[in-house]
Amino acid sequence: MDDSHIWSVDRVAASNLLASLGIEHHDEQIATVATHFAQHRANAHEWAADRAQSNILEQLSSVAEDSFQSRDEKWIDGYLCAEQSVITMGLDELLGTMPDKAPSKGQVLRSMLRQARARPSAR
Repeated sequence: MDDSHIWSVDRVAASNLLASLGIEHHDEQIATVATHFAQHRANAHEWAADRAQSNILEQLSSVAEDSFQSRDEKWIDGYLCAEQSVITMGLDELLGTMPDKAPSKGQVLRSMLRQARARPSAR
């Protein structure tokens, strides 16, 4: 996995993990842990995309079984086109969670601040 797949959030999480474990960390250690986090994130996205695609295809199949007998040729052609479209969708299209460019540290930190502000305070 090259550095282009390692997002700033992976590096921040790696640094936080090493710090929380009390491990003195250097850039090389952060990069190693960030690589593992990036790989895990990519695997989780791939798994989620596969599940989403399977669920969509199951739903289409369920609707088609009930409808094929009573539908005309144009409807069937449209169904087959929709099915083909879902089958050929990529990870980015299925989940919409993979940005074109990795978020910057500033974007990650702003997101974390927004999330913290949105949480009800535990007092």
